[in-house]
Amino acid sequence: MTADFLATEFSDREWPFEISVESFTEAHAVVRVSGNADMVTSPQLLAVINAAMTNYSEVVLDLSQVNFFSSAAIDVVFEAYARRPDSFRVFAPVRPARQVLELFADERLLTEAPAPVVDIRRAAGLQDAS
Repeated sequence: MTADFLATEFSDREWPFEISVESFTEAHAVVRVSGNADMVTSPQLLAVINAAMTNYSEVVLDLSQVNFFSSAAIDVVFEAYARRPDSFRVFAPVRPARQVLELFADERLLTEAPAPVVDIRRAAGLQDAS
């Protein structure tokens, strides 16, 4: 195979990626990722997670809308978790990412529900504190 057969340009439609930060309280945020998280998009993922971790005491990374999650993106997650193991969680990772995260990460990394949502309901009196 020669370089002539390799793609040299990437279209946004072929490689969709979106990332946003949703703030639930002054202390809690959810970073939502959709599309393909790969070596091209992982620097943006890292920058957004770093900014969220600077501005919020608790951060949940929502991967429920991710199509593809590369080893570069997994490295970003591990780096964030290593810095803040008590306040960084991952919600709904896609199957390939979940398998790697379950193998190599502390079981506390994965969460069944975005914790900030629970805290907001509790703060609003919609849920018991127990």
